[in-house]
Amino acid sequence: MSKFKVIEIKEDARPRDFEAFQLRLASPEKIKSWSYGEVKKPETINYRTLKPERDGLF
Repeated sequence: MSKFKVIEIKEDARPRDFEAFQLRLASPEKIKSWSYGEVKKPETINYRTLKPERDGLF
């Protein structure tokens, strides 16, 4: 489930001109707070087929 909400902006309400745009990197703590998942098997790749193992790290 995403913590982000999509906001629809109508074409006429969008800014047409702007002077600045700011983009920042997320901190490692912030990125960790966004992540989720469960590893059910420690295996990653089947060494015979070279395909990812189901429920593994990939």
